[in-house]
Amino acid sequence: MKESLAAQHAVVMYLMADLWTDFKDGTISGEVRREWKKMCTDADEMIAKGLKLSIKTSLKALSAIVAGTKDSAPVPVFRTNALVEVGPGMLIREATTGCNPPMPTITQTVQSTAQNMIIAAKVVYRVKESSVSALLEQRQAVVAAEAAVVEAKHLAALASKKHLMRRKANARGSTSSAGVAAEEKAKVEAEAAEVKAKESEAAAEQVKSESGIGGPKQTTFYEVLFDDSELRTMTSKLMKAVNATANELRNTLMYWDKYKALWQVDKQDFITTNYADFAPGASGPKLLLPYGCR
Repeated sequence: MKESLAAQHAVVMYLMADLWTDFKDGTISGEVRREWKKMCTDADEMIAKGLKLSIKTSLKALSAIVAGTKDSAPVPVFRTNALVEVGPGMLIREATTGCNPPMPTITQTVQSTAQNMIIAAKVVYRVKESSVSALLEQRQAVVAAEAAVVEAKHLAALASKKHLMRRKANARGSTSSAGVAAEEKAKVEAEAAEVKAKESEAAAEQVKSESGIGGPKQTTFYEVLFDDSELRTMTSKLMKAVNATANELRNTLMYWDKYKALWQVDKQDFITTNYADFAPGASGPKLLLPYGCR
């Protein structure tokens, strides 16, 4: 989800940067500057409203699944198995009722899902005049760096070709000291041009890695949505519904506590004490087996 949001927002920011090129020539005019600021503000507010609406819709859907609505019952989206838990080193008489997965794990899953809806907005940066102009500058820096790479590679190719021609010329004729010196000079120039081309490529990659929609001083919509009182209220109601479900499950498990003697009894000791007379070779009474089993 974060990748999709970031990609869609990048499209918006690049479109705003393209529009800035139409406004920048008139920035001397106060009216043009005001219109540009208004456009940035309007775009920022529209994105904030869209993100909030999306989160509200998702929270409502999740709440309907967990707690149901006036017209529908909760959806059994989670499954947990009631069981008798005997931990490592525990005696059977210390066994307790429980469920797997435990309710705290389910509660944490719902809470994390609700929180991640808002956390996803961390990749969506605010649309401000400064962020748009900064993005345009970054794009220009990337273009300049890529142009430098092309030029450096072109010069390296020319130097390499010059070195090859010098070497072929020396190979065809009698090698003079001047020819050897010229070949060696061409070789050094070709190697230096190749090094410069690689340095230009590394510099361009660095510029690309540092360029982006946001920056260390740019804020995201996460701060806006995190402090939104309506979203906080919806999240709180959702968690109350989950806690209510946890209480119902706890009450259901407590119902079975009155039968705990069935699993807490030491079965081996019970059999030895009460049915010793029925053991093979014992002198006590014999088991009465059903007809056909004798």
